[in-house]
Amino acid sequence: MQLSPAEFETLRRIQTLDSADERLVYRSRHVGGLIEVSGTEDDLRSLAGVVADEVPDEASARRRADLKATFDRIGATMGDRWAPGRSPAEWYIQSRWI
Repeated sequence: MQLSPAEFETLRRIQTLDSADERLVYRSRHVGGLIEVSGTEDDLRSLAGVVADEVPDEASARRRADLKATFDRIGATMGDRWAPGRSPAEWYIQSRWI
């Protein structure tokens, strides 16, 4: 998945990444002004879950918007592979922030 520098910075600032998610974020590479984060579908699902968990606890409206945009980017990358017939929001167990 390709992220803008701002979306990537949003990921880097998450304090609750587990070791697998950290490896996914920190082994990224720069490609033509974007940052490419590569992993399996399970890796991206895990990362999406961490991002979604951050949203309701974030006090800053700007940071919440950045987190939502990053979650949406992961969703766009995954497309319909989240779960058959379900959107990313539905897949993420009716997240509290939608």
